[in-house]
Amino acid sequence: MRRDIVCALATVLLCWSPLRAADNLVAGTTVGIRPEKVLRAVFRTTGSFPFPSSPTDATLQVFDTALPSAGNVTYSFRDELWQGLGSPPGSAGWRWSRPTLAYTDLCRLILIKPTVIKVLCSRPLNSIPPVPAIYPPFSGDVGLILTVGDQRYCAQFGGVTAVNNASGLRRRNAPAPASCPVPP
Repeated sequence: MRRDIVCALATVLLCWSPLRAADNLVAGTTVGIRPEKVLRAVFRTTGSFPFPSSPTDATLQVFDTALPSAGNVTYSFRDELWQGLGSPPGSAGWRWSRPTLAYTDLCRLILIKPTVIKVLCSRPLNSIPPVPAIYPPFSGDVGLILTVGDQRYCAQFGGVTAVNNASGLRRRNAPAPASCPVPP
């Protein structure tokens, strides 16, 4: 019996990853997607979002949660463009911004403050090849996972659908999911 306990404990320790980002399940205020053009998402909370200890290795994954899928896209964000808000820097949140877009840049803004997270990505003019895109209509919810350093902010936009057709998608007022959404 002792051997079984030791084996179980070893399995748990081997599978546990202290480097994995902490999941924060967030409610969505609004999401808007226009194929190959714009992705805009806003999350708000009545509590407070935890801040990453340092904003490194940031990615944003956007996907359709059902099949047939509208797609699955991951955007990456360069570490050196993060700015800490407040004094000391990072105490009031983090901002990633790209004031001018080169044809390889896909996003312009990520803002992480105590009660709001905003993301804005748009297709730069004359981008060749076209930026990675997802193509509405969505069969399921819009899954969004923003990973920044040691924090992972997860949203699943079901909510109220204003538009969901080939020209774009707009949803609002999505409750926080029970767990981080997973692509199909």
